[in-house]
Amino acid sequence: MPERRAAQPGGRNRPIPDGTWEWHQSAACAGEPSDVFYGPEGETLPARRAREARALSFCAACPVCDECRDHALGLPESYGVWGGTTEGSRLAVRRGRRPAPEPGERPAAHAAPAGQTVTSGATTTRSVPA
Repeated sequence: MPERRAAQPGGRNRPIPDGTWEWHQSAACAGEPSDVFYGPEGETLPARRAREARALSFCAACPVCDECRDHALGLPESYGVWGGTTEGSRLAVRRGRRPAPEPGERPAAHAAPAGQTVTSGATTTRSVPA
């Protein structure tokens, strides 16, 4: 089997180290259709929010959520829901607008509509339009 490579900005590829995907077999989303995690071209904002909320519900109960999030932030994965993060939330982390989630921090099961505040325990988050 050919060596798997990761996309890099500017079209460069770099090898993905062996063992990088072992955690994926234990993911709560394993076997689920990819269209839950990746939106179609031209997806409307309400449809995207509903799809992302469904995808994040898998992440909330996933035993390998931290590994998945680290993978998504480390490569970087630009599309889809990974490790309790959406495209917009990962972009915000990369641009320094939001800190990366702490290991063990679970995503909210439902994304808040833009401009609304979600309070969970001692943490309050304000959703940012993606």
